Amino acid sequence: LAAAAVAFGGFVATASAATSAQFQVKITITSACSVTAGSGSDINFGNVPANTPVGDPSLNGTSNISVTCSKTTPYIVGLQTTDGSAGTGHMSGSTGDLVPYSLFQDSGHTKVWGNTGTAVGTAGNDYVSNGAGGLGNGTGSAQTIPVYAVVTNPNFTPGSYADTVTVNVLF
Repeated sequence: LAAAAVAFGGFVATASAATSAQFQVKITITSACSVTAGSGSDINFGNVPANTPVGDPSLNGTSNISVTCSKTTPYIVGLQTTDGSAGTGHMSGSTGDLVPYSLFQDSGHTKVWGNTGTAVGTAGNDYVSNGAGGLGNGTGSAQTIPVYAVVTNPNFTPGSYADTVTVNVLF
């Protein structure tokens, strides 16, 4: 910079070159996922007569779970029933009977859910959303994943039955 002279009350001040420095603003973003299930995701078949034939539409139920993963974060979802079986479970009640059911990824009941959140998304294994490279990728927004259930045999002692399903998300 050129020096400039400025007169102040008989004094002359000379400006000299300025100096500067820089700093950075930093952050490290890590992958994150969350899952929403709970009472709003319950599958309730309601009241079904014990003599309902297998395959009757009243034995079909559906619900949704919601997975939110950070942008481009690959993830896999598995559903684990209380007995730990892949894609099948048993609802228990006070009668001691175990009412069997199956969980599917599709409305045609051909892709059985896996149970761990660790397998490749093929029939009989876990859900993998439609992402690049065969893995699910988060978008930063909630992604809705449907769950379809079928009671495979309702011919048991009348009573109320339930099971708990754990949603596992691997990312």
